[in-house]
Amino acid sequence: MNEFAVGWLAAGQQYQRYRVAGTAHTVRARQVAVIDMRYWQYRPGGKNLAFGEAIAQDFGSSGDTPPDTTPLQVYRQVRAYHDRYPDKAIVAWHGGAGPIPVLMAGGAQALMRNPSAGQGQGRSVDRTTLDGFVQEHLAATLMKMQPRDGTAADPEQTWCLADHGGERVLFYSLAGGSITLLRTLARNSYTGVWFDPRTGATRPVEGTVSGRAGTVIRKPTAETWLVLLRELH
Repeated sequence: MNEFAVGWLAAGQQYQRYRVAGTAHTVRARQVAVIDMRYWQYRPGGKNLAFGEAIAQDFGSSGDTPPDTTPLQVYRQVRAYHDRYPDKAIVAWHGGAGPIPVLMAGGAQALMRNPSAGQGQGRSVDRTTLDGFVQEHLAATLMKMQPRDGTAADPEQTWCLADHGGERVLFYSLAGGSITLLRTLARNSYTGVWFDPRTGATRPVEGTVSGRAGTVIRKPTAETWLVLLRELH
């Protein structure tokens, strides 16, 4: 295995076994660069189904992909493994929730098609409307951003990703008319841009946004929105 070795491990379970199975496996575990979670998920009620359990129940009716779950359960799945293995890239199936929950949980890639191991992209490339937004607004900073708990109210509906210095702060709001800051951000004032995950369209946030706790950011609609705040210079 060369220096760029990648271990594609279903749900990270094999990686955990490496860690606890003795010195030889511990050394082997350090070669793992990627944890592939495509073969298990939390179901909408929160139950954890591994591939072996889920295939008899769900895969027969849904082809070679897991059935849809909820954005919260996708986020929960990826976030748990990102927090436990922060030095590993996390790859996960989108679960019917699109790529943003994977992004906000610290994942490296959301798989949108061809989840089965060994399959190629075929004629269609795995692209989403989020790609252009990331390339234009986050390409230079995304690798420095981490999930930040306690930043906004309603943590099951609103998630935060930010860089260490607080110069870029990303919020994803699943529902509701506004985002409320619970914690003062690192910078006094921000400009912002909204991203509509349904269309890929963007629009500027009106005026400037205060970084003080208690600030309410009014959403364009009560639907799902992503908003990027950037330090005001």
